[in-house]
Amino acid sequence: MIVCAAPRPTRWLSLLFAIGLLTSFSARVMGAADPRELKAREEFAAGRYEVALDMFAKLYAETLHPNYLRNVGRCYQNMGEPDKAISAFREYLRKAEDLPPKQRAEIDRYILEMEALLRQRAAGGFEHAPALQGGDEARRHLRVLGIERQHIVGCLRHVHDPVHNQWRRFEFLQ
Repeated sequence: MIVCAAPRPTRWLSLLFAIGLLTSFSARVMGAADPRELKAREEFAAGRYEVALDMFAKLYAETLHPNYLRNVGRCYQNMGEPDKAISAFREYLRKAEDLPPKQRAEIDRYILEMEALLRQRAAGGFEHAPALQGGDEARRHLRVLGIERQHIVGCLRHVHDPVHNQWRRFEFLQ
């Protein structure tokens, strides 16, 4: 049986071509994020939710990518606007295809928190307090309340402050 091997230059060219395809594909998948999206994330992380909201809304209008709806909902959530947050979260759940159960549960939790906030406000049991960003001030307030930080990392919680007899809003960004 005679086996013909491809000449060496052809093998090398095939290998280089395959490497080139993989490199260009991974660059598109991994890297090339819109700089406006990075700026919006930066604004969100800095607590400038109104600015981040405007940027995420524009990005959604241009791309129609459902992740921007989630980000819009998070901005409204952190701004203390539960009606708008719930609306954005529900629209996200409608538009996001093949959402993993863990992410769906996270959004469902956000919706439940915002619905609870609406009920509290309707009952007159919530005095809106400014959010405390993660850091020394928030940790000090949480120690007074006896709340451990790991219970509220990455989400928004409204807790009753028995020392001052008022509701406070705490948030920690992941």
